[in-house]
Amino acid sequence: MDHFLGGRSGLPIPARFELQESVSNLAAALSRYERRGEIALGGESLQIRSVHRFEGTSLPTETPIGYQFEKGGHVVGAVELNGSPRVFTEVGVDPGIKRTIVIGALALALLWDPANSQLPDD
Repeated sequence: MDHFLGGRSGLPIPARFELQESVSNLAAALSRYERRGEIALGGESLQIRSVHRFEGTSLPTETPIGYQFEKGGHVVGAVELNGSPRVFTEVGVDPGIKRTIVIGALALALLWDPANSQLPDD
């Protein structure tokens, strides 16, 4: 779905946010609900991937504890959702990419995840 946000010049900035459950045999075997997606904002496009491991542990969590943002296969930022949400960006990241990470992190922190619903799939 495309949306428009007002830019600094007052002109609309095209924006898109998409997040889907990614099912693989390995993820299913680990009972992990991996999510992948993309955010595009003002000419910047970043891939989103869920994170399911606490640092220093070997077993993954079922639901995401955070998300990382990638550009060209390189991690440029992340949001931690365990406890109070925290946003991280790579040192020296371009301001346009940083804005896209922060807005994506905000959407992910506020997103109601359908996988957590107790409603039947009708």
